[in-house]
Amino acid sequence: MATIQAQLAELESTPDPIRRMELAFSLADAGADGLPELLVRLIARPELASQRASFVHCLGQFDCSPYFGLLIEMILKGNAETAHIAFEIIGEIEHLSGADVEAAFQQIEKARQRTDHPDWRRDFLDALWEMFE
Repeated sequence: MATIQAQLAELESTPDPIRRMELAFSLADAGADGLPELLVRLIARPELASQRASFVHCLGQFDCSPYFGLLIEMILKGNAETAHIAFEIIGEIEHLSGADVEAAFQQIEKARQRTDHPDWRRDFLDALWEMFE
């Protein structure tokens, strides 16, 4: 059985998407130290965009208050599944600083002014707006 560190390294480097998901979910279930930061790096990788929803879901197994801005970004820019998961996680965050909330509110306000959003994103933006009003 590989150590947590070896599994984290494999998660970051494996080209196999099925193995990547197995590792991400297994490590999230185990509450592996270092996994949230790795998930953030994986979420940022453009070539892994099709797996972002799963990575965001795994991130939700941890305290996501440090990743609040990323979750807002996933609602503003992610696909419908990713946005839905990020929205659910935001609803679970118990404590945020005023600066984090203010920055998110500004992003949401700016995004709501655009008229080219699909209906599902508009619904998330409206719900976020109400959440932070």
